Amino acid sequence: LQATAMLALCRFMIVDADFCEANLQLLFTVVESAASETVRSNCTIALGDLAVRFPNLLEPWTENMYARLRDPSASVRKNAVLVLSHLILNDMMKVKGYINEMAVRLEDEDERISNLAKLFFTELSKKGSNPIYNLLPDILSKLSAQNLKSESFCSIMQFLIGSIKKDKQMEGLVEKLCNRFSGVTDFSQWKCLAYCLSQLAFTEKGMKKLIESFKTYEHALCEDAVMDHFRNIINKGKKFAKPDLKSSVEEFEEKLNKFHLEKKEQEATARNAQAHRNKVGSLEGANVDGRNEENSAADTSEDGEVIDPSVEGPQSSGIRKPHSDEAEDQSTISSDLIQPEARGEEILSPIVNQIDISKSRGRKSKLKEQNAVTSATVTTRRMRSRRR
Repeated sequence: LQATAMLALCRFMIVDADFCEANLQLLFTVVESAASETVRSNCTIALGDLAVRFPNLLEPWTENMYARLRDPSASVRKNAVLVLSHLILNDMMKVKGYINEMAVRLEDEDERISNLAKLFFTELSKKGSNPIYNLLPDILSKLSAQNLKSESFCSIMQFLIGSIKKDKQMEGLVEKLCNRFSGVTDFSQWKCLAYCLSQLAFTEKGMKKLIESFKTYEHALCEDAVMDHFRNIINKGKKFAKPDLKSSVEEFEEKLNKFHLEKKEQEATARNAQAHRNKVGSLEGANVDGRNEENSAADTSEDGEVIDPSVEGPQSSGIRKPHSDEAEDQSTISSDLIQPEARGEEILSPIVNQIDISKSRGRKSKLKEQNAVTSATVTTRRMRSRRR
């Protein structure tokens, strides 16, 4: 029922441009999300008819039409290849922009679809001055950015490059591919570009352009895979080169090898320097951690330490000595004032008070302080005995 309804909708859309424009969004929504494989396949065929009938209305939806080439259903992909091949080869749809989607179908798991894609590119190469020559750099950049297997990429590019036969176009491709190196920093894309260069049929002019363009790809020569492809190019060049060109090719080979070794040494030096910096950083981090642990241990010992008065006795006695002299003077004066008043009553000597004071201070301070007070008491008693 859904398939029949969609066919009826597509027939009404072919009849009237306004009705077609109003329902294009609905049609593309169904062709992308319908659960039925038959519905998606029928809608794909209908899109081809609508593109022939109303090309200006379908032109903004070109990307969505190419997206049918990625459908999980083999029947939908097959119909998409047939529809797009018909539109492109009959100049009813622009080929630029999304042709890489058609190139991926060259390696489709379904052999029928793969053969249809090969037929399409074979016929396209026969049109005018071979549009594949102009499309190849764009196809290359987009395929290298996709998550393709290396074998599939090489097979696709080998087939497309094989369709270019003119020497002038080959020489032009050398220059175009070399210039692509200057705007690329990814190793995988360097490898793809170098592979494509190695698949070209080099002429003397092509080899000269490759040598002259050395500055554009010199930064990529540090990679062994890239260097291997350039060695293949040099081996091909030696076979057809005349004596003059052969000497230039040999010099170019020496230059490549020398530059490759220098780049490898620079990379090794940079890696060693980075490893040394990492090692130094880890050692510094360990030293900082060790110092932090020592500081925390020292803080802990300071907070919990109990000071033995006997250890700091000499310092305390040295500090408190003036106080002892003061006590001695006070004791002497007191004894002089009290002695004349003695009449048989027992008068407490200031010595007793001094001893009590020194005891209380000894509990709060240091042991040596008590010794100082005791010595002061002995001196006072001696002076009193002398006066008596």
